[in-house]
Amino acid sequence: MNTQLIITLLIMAFMIFMFIWQKVPMGVTTMTACALLAIFGILSPTEAFSGFTNQSIILVAPMMALSSAITKTSIVPTIRQKVNDLSGKTGMILIIFFFLIVIAFVQFIPATATFSIMVVFLATLSNEGEVTPSRLMMPMLGISCAWKGFIPIGMGATSFATINARYSEIITNEAYLLQMFDKFKVGLIPVACLTVYCLIFWRILPKEATSIPLD
Repeated sequence: MNTQLIITLLIMAFMIFMFIWQKVPMGVTTMTACALLAIFGILSPTEAFSGFTNQSIILVAPMMALSSAITKTSIVPTIRQKVNDLSGKTGMILIIFFFLIVIAFVQFIPATATFSIMVVFLATLSNEGEVTPSRLMMPMLGISCAWKGFIPIGMGATSFATINARYSEIITNEAYLLQMFDKFKVGLIPVACLTVYCLIFWRILPKEATSIPLD
């Protein structure tokens, strides 16, 4: 192996270690890696930091800021109050409400953060009725994964650009790059099928969480 390849592999190993260690902000790690690539002459300074001017990154960054801002508004306590109001309604109304909230959230907030918020809402439900936290946990996880970035609004409006950016060095023919509505067209049938499945088969799940004895 030549010297440049060895240095590049060492820098990559450094990044992996720092990401796992999590004692330093990721931004500091990535900036350090870019600087090292420039210092050792692997890339020119312009090439090393060119990603910060990438159109896809500029497009995605405001969406991430919007996602963070949404979680700090009064929308979370408002939804919690609505859940309390619907707790006495029929099961299907409450299920549809939960699913709609998940679908709306994952357009602007990462699926992991959305699910964390929804767990808080689920905690307000009791284990006595038909709709219980245990019955909704897995269906809501499926809905959040299926609908994440599916609709071309919010973060979904930038997902095609993110994918294109990953393959920008491989695919040079613009005719093969993804367009904004491509993911929506391809995912329409599977997303619809999974949503219907979650709406119908949540009843087969146990009402309460069960544990398996270890003895």
